Amino acid sequence: MGTELRRIRERTGPSLTEVAAMLGTDRTTISNVESGRFGVKPRALLSGAKAGEFDDLA
Repeated sequence: MGTELRRIRERTGPSLTEVAAMLGTDRTTISNVESGRFGVKPRALLSGAKAGEFDDLA
């Protein structure tokens, strides 16, 4: 899942820092999710999609 999230983020343009700010976390957490070290809750995915940065997830 993390690899796909990274692919979407890179294609849509926001940086790790921007995504972290939208989700109320830090860039290290986003990096850990994208690398597969941390899991991600569905609610966090929906928050990102609703923020309009991840139209592929909405």
